[in-house]
Amino acid sequence: MKKNQYRTSPKISVLDVPCGCMWLLMCAVLFAACAMESLSGQKENTPPPSNGDNSGISGGGDNGKTETPETPSDPGIPVNPDIPVIPDLPSNNTITIDFSAAGPEIQNPFADNGVNITVSGDNVVVNSTVTGTELHYILSGNTANGSLTIYGNYKLGITLNGVNIVNPGGAALNIQCGNKISVFLADGTVNTLADGSSYNTIAGEDMKGTFFSEGQLLFSGGGALELTGRYKHALACDDYIAVYSGNITVKEAASDGIHANDEIAVSGGTITINAAGDGLESEKGAVNISGGKFNITTTGETGHGVKGNSGISVSGEAEIAVTVSGKGSKCVNSAAKVFIGGGSLALNNNSAAFYDSAKADIVSSAGIKSDGIFQMDGGSVIIKATGSGGKGISADGDVTFNGGSLEVVTSGGQYKYSGSLDTAAKAVKSDGNVTINNGAIKIKTSGTEAEGIESKKTLTINGGLVEVEAYDDGINAASHIQI
Repeated sequence: MKKNQYRTSPKISVLDVPCGCMWLLMCAVLFAACAMESLSGQKENTPPPSNGDNSGISGGGDNGKTETPETPSDPGIPVNPDIPVIPDLPSNNTITIDFSAAGPEIQNPFADNGVNITVSGDNVVVNSTVTGTELHYILSGNTANGSLTIYGNYKLGITLNGVNIVNPGGAALNIQCGNKISVFLADGTVNTLADGSSYNTIAGEDMKGTFFSEGQLLFSGGGALELTGRYKHALACDDYIAVYSGNITVKEAASDGIHANDEIAVSGGTITINAAGDGLESEKGAVNISGGKFNITTTGETGHGVKGNSGISVSGEAEIAVTVSGKGSKCVNSAAKVFIGGGSLALNNNSAAFYDSAKADIVSSAGIKSDGIFQMDGGSVIIKATGSGGKGISADGDVTFNGGSLEVVTSGGQYKYSGSLDTAAKAVKSDGNVTINNGAIKIKTSGTEAEGIESKKTLTINGGLVEVEAYDDGINAASHIQI
C-alpha cells in the first residue's frame, strides 16, 4: 500500500519563474521538505520519481506556460427577491377551527362575507372568495380521521395552536391557494399532522404530502410541528418554502421530508428529518441556508440529504448534520453549484456506489456533489465516507477554497462493476480546476486505490494549510500542478 502524507506537495511544478521569484521558490521547496520531515519523521534526501507510483503527486500536460485559474468572485446562487426578510404577523381577521371530540367547532365571522365552510365528519372544507383582506385561521384540537382543505385566491395565515390531525385517506392540511401562506407555530405547542399510505384523489387537485400547499409557505413561531408522510412527501409546496423559526420534525417520509418546487430558504429554527427519499429538496430552485439547525437522515437509494436544482448555499451560523445510507446517495447534491460561506456541516456518507442499468453507468455516493462549481469561503465542513467508491467532494466544474476548514476521511475501497468500469474513493475530485487560496484542508483516504485531491485540469495551491494522507495519489492533476 502506498501511503503519502503532505502539508504541501513534495514535488512542486512552477513554470516560467522570473529571477526575482527564485528565492520564493527556494523557500517553497524548503517548506515542502520540512513538512515531509515533520510528518514522516524522515527527511527526504532525494525528490520522488517524477513519473510517480510512489510520489503521491501526479501532474500531466505540457511544459509550457500555465496560468493560474481564475477564482470565481460570486458564487451566483439565485435568491428569490419575493421572500420576505421577516415573516408577516398574524392578522386579526380570525376564523377558529377546533377539532373537538364532538366534532369540529367553528367560529366564522366571515360567513356572510365570502367564506363558506362545510363539514363532513371531521373533514373541514373552506371556500373563500375574499380578496384584499388576509384571513387568519387558528387550528386546535384532535382528530384521528379528519382534514382541513382551504380554497382561496388571496394570501392567508394559519396558526397551529396545539392541533393534531390524522387523515388516513389524504393530506391532513391541503391548501389549494396559490398565494402566500404564513404558518405560525404557537409558542409552547406541539402540533402533529399525519396521512395514510394511499390517497383518495380529487380530479384536478395536486396533493403531494401530509401538509401540502399550492402557494408559498412561510414558517415562524416558537412551537413545534411534527409530520408523518406515509404516502409521499411530509411537507410539500408548489412554490417556495421559507423557515424563520420553530421546530419542524419529519418523523417519517415515504419520499422527501420537505419538498418545494421553487426555492427553500432557511434562516432559523430547528429541522429534523427522517426520509426514504431526499431530506430537503428544491425541485426547480435553489436551497439557501443562512441559519438554523438541521439533523437529516435518509435511507433510500439516491436519497440525498439536501438537494437543490439551481444551487445550494450555506452561510451564517447554520448547523447542518446529514447522514445518508442508500446506494448512490449524497449528503449535499446540487444540479448547479455549491457555495459554503459559513456555518458548519457534519456529513456522514455511509452510502456505496452502484451500477445504474438505466444510465448504463456507475452512480457514486458523496458528501457534497456539485454538477457545477464548488466554492468554499468560510465555515467548517467535516465529511466521513465509508462506502465503496465514496467521494468527499465531487464537482463537475472548478473547485475553489478561499477560506474555512475542510476535513475529509474516506475508508471505502474501490467499486468495480466490470473489468473496465470502476470508481475509487476520493476526498476531493474535480472535473475542472482545483484552486486552494486559503483555509485549512485535512484529508485521509485509506481504502484500496483511494486518492486525496484530484483535478482533471490544473491544481493550484496559493496558500492555506493542506494535509493529505492517501492510499494512492495524494495530489493528482491531469494537466499541471502549481504551488
